[in-house]
Amino acid sequence: MLNDFNSTNANKKSYINPEIQANERCRSKSRIVQNFIIIWLDPNVDEFNVNFPNSIARLRNIMSWIKVFTLPDDCVDYLTDVTDENVFLFVENSFRKQLVPLIHELPQLFSIFVFCNDDDKQQTWTKEWTKVNGIFTQVEQICSLLKHNAKRCDHNTIPISIVPLDDLSKPNLNELEPLFMYSQILKEILLERAYDEHAEEELVQFWRDQYYDNASVLKIVDEFEQDYHRHTPIWWYTRDCFIYSMINRALRTMDTEIIIKMGFFLLDVHQQIEELHRQ
Repeated sequence: MLNDFNSTNANKKSYINPEIQANERCRSKSRIVQNFIIIWLDPNVDEFNVNFPNSIARLRNIMSWIKVFTLPDDCVDYLTDVTDENVFLFVENSFRKQLVPLIHELPQLFSIFVFCNDDDKQQTWTKEWTKVNGIFTQVEQICSLLKHNAKRCDHNTIPISIVPLDDLSKPNLNELEPLFMYSQILKEILLERAYDEHAEEELVQFWRDQYYDNASVLKIVDEFEQDYHRHTPIWWYTRDCFIYSMINRALRTMDTEIIIKMGFFLLDVHQQIEELHRQ
């Protein structure tokens, strides 16, 4: 696909860092459950450099699915196959001039972050490409920006949002669009299904399978397991965490597996919305 790179990299083997896919038995249960993923392209990835797994851990607090490549051909092949998620691309500076023009207009590409040892001399180049968020020297510099972009991505990728992104902490009744009331498919899945006491346990285990290597998310899962009934369903849905993104993606893509897994919770949200509308 990228002919310019073929001669240079023909004899190299693509490398995906084992820190990303260290435990295949756990990963085999895991799948993409958010509206976005990170693709990281860097020919100099060093699995033994302590900074790299630390950077991955920080990024996973924001986005759970991260793919790392050392060869641009493999990276672009993976990127072009993405259909249901938005991609945040991290690219090493040596690839930017050849790679960015080739992929910039791909609809699934949401943002590009370029890594460079000397960012001051390169910043004018970023003005040519609207999806390039800037040139950075450390992952820590972009975490807050990445989190903000992830929220925008969540908000933009679902046609009808139950709660507006800008007011997650104070949902207004008029803005709590009762999506569940108007979807016959969701009614059949949610309202005609009986949920027993094991439904919550199954959901918690499903989340643990998906986020087995994400300590910050697992902490929230533990809180959900222990304190679910201390808060309202809408409180959990609007909390700034993985639940919002997972539900929105499932509804957008009509992912029946996740919808059924989260069925008891979605039903609780539906019933609370109906109750609020009756008041």
